Amino acid sequence: MSEKSPAKNRRRAARGGSGAKRTAEQNAEKGFRASAELKNHLQTVLIDLIELSLQGKQAHWNVVGTNFRDTHLQLDEVVAAARRFSDVIAERMRALHALPDGRSDTVAATTSLPEYPQGEIDTTTTVDLITERLDVTVGTVRDVHDAVDEEDPTTADILHDILSSLEQAVVDGQRREPLTGGQMSPAAGHGGTALTLADTPSAAARDVERAAADVGELGTQVEATIEWAVRLSSRIPLPGQGRTADRWSALATAGALDVGAARILEPHLDALAILDEARTAGALASDDEHDLDTDGRSSWGVFAAEGAARVDAHQDAAGHWRLRGTKPWCSLAAQLSHALITAWVGPQARRLFAVSLRDPSVRPHSGPWVARGLRAIVSAAVDFDGTPAIPVGETDWYLNRPGFRWGGMGVAAVWWGGTSPIVDALTEAAERPDADQIAQLLCGEADAEQWAAKVVLADAARRVDAPPTSDARALAERVRAVAARAAERVLTLADHGLGPGPLTTNEDHARRVADLRIYLRQHHAERDLARLGRSGVT
Repeated sequence: MSEKSPAKNRRRAARGGSGAKRTAEQNAEKGFRASAELKNHLQTVLIDLIELSLQGKQAHWNVVGTNFRDTHLQLDEVVAAARRFSDVIAERMRALHALPDGRSDTVAATTSLPEYPQGEIDTTTTVDLITERLDVTVGTVRDVHDAVDEEDPTTADILHDILSSLEQAVVDGQRREPLTGGQMSPAAGHGGTALTLADTPSAAARDVERAAADVGELGTQVEATIEWAVRLSSRIPLPGQGRTADRWSALATAGALDVGAARILEPHLDALAILDEARTAGALASDDEHDLDTDGRSSWGVFAAEGAARVDAHQDAAGHWRLRGTKPWCSLAAQLSHALITAWVGPQARRLFAVSLRDPSVRPHSGPWVARGLRAIVSAAVDFDGTPAIPVGETDWYLNRPGFRWGGMGVAAVWWGGTSPIVDALTEAAERPDADQIAQLLCGEADAEQWAAKVVLADAARRVDAPPTSDARALAERVRAVAARAAERVLTLADHGLGPGPLTTNEDHARRVADLRIYLRQHHAERDLARLGRSGVT
């Protein structure tokens, strides 16, 4: 039985709150308002999520015994997920003009979770206790889901995502697997642990890992992989808002799972970050987005490469923007629903536009695309013939905003993650009884290259989240140069250390190497280094 704390509640009564007058801002709120029933349903979910986070932390502090470290860290991920979900629910309540109540007295009085025992608890019992509480929270969400769906399907979609994540955690706990998701693909290495740039596990990376378990042939079945990327959108933090390392850890984990999958996920997330940046800057109106018929199921690409052909933008007699011309290097244009595309609005001026790729005026080419790497990620030209377009930002805004550099470093995170399983293969070779000093030397060099890329990415993530103190262009070019060099060197070391065997007999390894060699050409090697040198920075 649990022990009650002898401490007495000595807090003073709160002032204001429910007894205070409504603010002018509150009185001015308009739009859809939650009914009392919907508000109560969401409040019930919020309370159990808050309590789950508190009990998870209590368990984290007091777990002891076998597999302590793994359980200790995984409990922190349960806590992070519960906190993240509770914040999502609370923010949704405010959006619906309902008032969330997360005060400790309210939580203690109304939670449906059983009280957590006091004192040290062994790992096996801890897993059982937390799994039970996860199961109770799942029950709470399930109890209200259908009623919420009848009044507000959008909120029900949020509950569905929370439910899916929590139910997987319950199953994992019952199997005595990690509490926060299924096991990672062996290709990702690191003992089934998602990659992280921080000192603590990345919740977003775990979400990528967990969601991938539901996709057959991740990275090669394009439609299924696009759906996977879209589902993950709400779980990956935006860059420059305090969790850039978490975002890049998620991208790196996607690269470790499958390079092709990461090549689909990265531009989709980049497009959503660009749109968010534009909204924040007041450079994108909600009415304009509505004209594109976008929703939570939309899949995005970013088409900003230039070539011999070009796309021009002009306004018609009614003042609406139209695109006309041919854009090269448009990855998956035939499969995606929307794209952000740069177009010329003057002799030397470009502007970013959002378009629907399903408009009849958009004609994706089927090729040529004879690449051996990223074979399923067709990057061919697209013809635009008077395509309706929505401007995103002013002229040249796309290239001059801070997020342009942040997106480029996100690609570098994928390169780092994509080489992780190759470093693991070199490590396994060096651990064999018959391994010689050459195998160990190659493994050591690969490890050092991988570590250098990780440290540089982690440092850059901190800089992105801090007030700007350095040249963002130089930072991005340095990070990309270090990550690209490390990845290319690891590929060479693997060729030397592993020989032709895995390149000719191991489908996963051969495809990963081929995919990376194509993806790495987004770095322009010596030309990018020359530009860095010309900048004159030190």
